[in-house]
Amino acid sequence: MQRKGNTFLARWADIMTGRVPKIHLLRPEFVIVITFCLAQLVVQRYILGQKAQQVETHNPTNAATNSKKQK
Repeated sequence: MQRKGNTFLARWADIMTGRVPKIHLLRPEFVIVITFCLAQLVVQRYILGQKAQQVETHNPTNAATNSKKQK
Protein backbone atom coordinates (compact mmCIF):
# COMPACT_ATOMS: atom_id res chain seq x y z
CA MET A 1 0.00 0.00 0.00
CA GLN A 2 2.99 2.28 0.32
CA ARG A 3 3.13 2.49 -3.47
CA LYS A 4 -0.18 4.29 -3.70
CA GLY A 5 1.12 7.44 -2.03
CA ASN A 6 0.09 9.87 0.63
CA THR A 7 -3.46 10.53 -0.58
CA PHE A 8 -4.31 6.83 -0.47
CA LEU A 9 -2.84 6.47 3.02
CA ALA A 10 -4.69 9.60 4.19
CA ARG A 11 -8.01 8.14 3.02
CA TRP A 12 -7.05 4.82 4.67
CA ALA A 13 -6.29 6.66 7.92
CA ASP A 14 -9.65 8.45 7.79
CA ILE A 15 -11.41 5.10 7.57
CA MET A 16 -9.31 3.42 10.27
CA THR A 17 -9.74 6.30 12.73
CA GLY A 18 -13.50 6.33 12.28
CA ARG A 19 -13.84 9.69 10.55
CA VAL A 20 -15.34 7.87 7.56
CA PRO A 21 -17.50 4.71 7.82
CA LYS A 22 -15.70 1.40 7.32
CA ILE A 23 -18.07 0.57 4.46
CA HIS A 24 -15.82 2.80 2.34
CA LEU A 25 -13.27 -0.04 2.37
CA LEU A 26 -15.53 -1.77 -0.16
CA ARG A 27 -14.99 0.97 -2.74
CA PRO A 28 -13.04 -0.11 -5.84
CA GLU A 29 -10.07 2.14 -5.01
CA PHE A 30 -9.43 0.04 -1.89
CA VAL A 31 -10.71 -3.37 -2.95
CA ILE A 32 -8.55 -3.51 -6.07
CA VAL A 33 -5.38 -2.40 -4.27
CA ILE A 34 -5.86 -4.70 -1.28
CA THR A 35 -6.75 -7.68 -3.50
CA PHE A 36 -3.68 -7.09 -5.69
CA CYS A 37 -1.38 -6.82 -2.64
CA LEU A 38 -2.87 -9.98 -1.13
CA ALA A 39 -2.46 -11.91 -4.38
CA GLN A 40 1.13 -10.71 -4.67
CA LEU A 41 1.85 -11.82 -1.10
CA VAL A 42 0.34 -15.27 -1.67
CA VAL A 43 2.38 -15.78 -4.83
CA GLN A 44 5.61 -14.65 -3.18
CA ARG A 45 5.23 -16.70 -0.02
CA TYR A 46 3.44 -19.86 -1.05
CA ILE A 47 4.21 -20.32 -4.71
CA LEU A 48 7.74 -18.89 -4.94
CA GLY A 49 8.63 -19.80 -1.35
CA GLN A 50 10.08 -16.40 -0.43
CA LYS A 51 10.05 -15.48 3.23
CA ALA A 52 8.83 -12.17 4.59
CA GLN A 53 11.45 -9.41 4.58
CA GLN A 54 12.59 -8.01 7.91
CA VAL A 55 12.23 -4.24 7.96
CA GLU A 56 14.09 -2.28 10.59
CA THR A 57 12.18 0.53 12.22
CA HIS A 58 13.53 3.47 14.15
CA ASN A 59 12.92 3.25 17.86
CA PRO A 60 13.98 6.48 19.57
CA THR A 61 14.23 4.79 22.98
CA ASN A 62 16.67 2.16 21.75
CA ALA A 63 18.53 4.69 19.62
CA ALA A 64 19.20 6.88 22.66
CA THR A 65 20.30 3.85 24.70
CA ASN A 66 22.54 2.57 21.94
CA SER A 67 24.22 5.95 21.40
CA LYS A 68 25.09 6.12 25.11
CA LYS A 69 26.63 2.64 24.97
CA GLN A 70 28.84 3.59 22.01
CA LYS A 71 30.44 6.55 23.82
